[in-house]
Amino acid sequence: MNIVTAAQPQFRHLKDFAAPIAPPSATGRIILSESGQGDCLVPAAGVSVKYVLDGEEQYETSHGIAVVKAGEFAVVGPNIPLTAILPRRERTIALCLYLPETERPPVPTGGRPEFAVFGAGRSGLGSMLQQATSRLLQRPDLDPVAAGTFLNRMRLELSCLGGTGVPCAENFRAAKQSTREELARRVKVARDYLHVHAGKPVTLVELGRACAISPFHLARTFRQAYGVGPGIYHLELRLAEAARLLREGESCSSVAERLGYSEPSSFLRAFKQRYGVTPGHYAEARPVH
Repeated sequence: MNIVTAAQPQFRHLKDFAAPIAPPSATGRIILSESGQGDCLVPAAGVSVKYVLDGEEQYETSHGIAVVKAGEFAVVGPNIPLTAILPRRERTIALCLYLPETERPPVPTGGRPEFAVFGAGRSGLGSMLQQATSRLLQRPDLDPVAAGTFLNRMRLELSCLGGTGVPCAENFRAAKQSTREELARRVKVARDYLHVHAGKPVTLVELGRACAISPFHLARTFRQAYGVGPGIYHLELRLAEAARLLREGESCSSVAERLGYSEPSSFLRAFKQRYGVTPGHYAEARPVH
């Protein structure tokens, strides 16, 4: 029997855009909206992402109106008050994701301090949002455990999209500030190493040598910095790269070989677990931007 606690994220299916939007849960929230013309206030929250599958959403910010069109997503910085506007009468389908209040990954705002819009076809995060929204539209339910897994993946993809990936020194448990800063620097070296070697397997021993941290210590400090262990982080990177190559038309076997999978069946299982479909089906349904 599954036990659901109040500390898990929430999922909500919203069909009336004019209805008040409840403040996001401290543990995170995912909202699938299907609404016609209207507008409403969006409560300030932690870091959030707004993805539009069909239609258009406009957001009134302190810097004016920002438009998110079909196939695009916006990354919103923490504690930014917004007014959401749906300009068309036809149904607009969108997915809004709110990270837990304690989660503050690097926010890739592209020079704007609070709001940036990206094309979904340019990143693993965009691909994940497109696939997830399409699946939820067919079956609009998501249990708390799955919601938590999805938000964790989003946080990881945001960190990758953010580019710098520099962890906060205060994430680490050490008496001296200089020690915490040195740990942050070394873990950043480990993260960069995984990005450079996204096309091949990397062992924890190899990664530890690259950043001069013992494997045991690295596994713990990396998780403190980025929320997941280096193995999961690297797997996500490799599968995001696989999704990009598939969207560009490469064959499944070619992608598996380029990413260092000795057995194509291992690549197929990992990809299906990550994206919910086989690489072949993903390639056939890839969005065109």
